[in-house]
Amino acid sequence: MATQTNQPPPSKKAASPKTFLSLPRELRQQILLLSNPHLLPPPFSNIPPVPSDTNTPTGSRHDGTTFERKIAIALRKMAIFRRQMKLFVYYTNTEEWSASLCTITEIADDLLFVKMKWSEDHQRMVREGEHLWNAG
Repeated sequence: MATQTNQPPPSKKAASPKTFLSLPRELRQQILLLSNPHLLPPPFSNIPPVPSDTNTPTGSRHDGTTFERKIAIALRKMAIFRRQMKLFVYYTNTEEWSASLCTITEIADDLLFVKMKWSEDHQRMVREGEHLWNAG
């Protein structure tokens, strides 16, 4: 009686296991971009607009501005400040994440691409924040 072995027939070669490094470069970069929630831009709440109507009779002050407008401006500045703090946390967390991965030399080029990508997003969000702050 012949013994049965679990080896594949000689004509069929066993497929080599897929590893992260065997994937195409573009796919590795996309995986890295999506692998960490810190790389996703933080969700920002809507920044409230400042009402332009200053001629409402309620809360009028002697300087011509309304109490409601002052409150709206203060709320807008607080919302912008919260946005700036979320952006700072986003930047710090992403820096820590990339620093922990930079020791893996095989993905150094991929990590450089990812770092450039989120750095562009970060700079864009900073510019938007500065625009909002100056408009308020």
